[in-house]
Amino acid sequence: MENPTICQAFTTLRPTSVGPGGFGEGADDYAGTPAHEQVAQFDEMDQTQDGDPDKLAALLYDVVAAGAPLTRLPVGPDAAAATERRVATDAAELAPWRERAMATNLP
Repeated sequence: MENPTICQAFTTLRPTSVGPGGFGEGADDYAGTPAHEQVAQFDEMDQTQDGDPDKLAALLYDVVAAGAPLTRLPVGPDAAAATERRVATDAAELAPWRERAMATNLP
């Protein structure tokens, strides 16, 4: 191990995948950046989203500060509902096969 500090850093990283719902930021928030043109195509939806960017920032800060990051963090009622639907669908698909799937280890 040439640089144990770098190796230790990679073994202690705990990334969180944030899946936000609709948040009210417009193209002006990205003026002068490469994202401006991409975001501008959604101008007709600007400021009609339910999500509050300040509340999102506070939530993300609290999640990081808690020291026990989540693997996935759906944010907002729309994102949370979509995640719950996906999890329910996954569970329903697994149910008839669960017993056999759990019994695949070597004796």
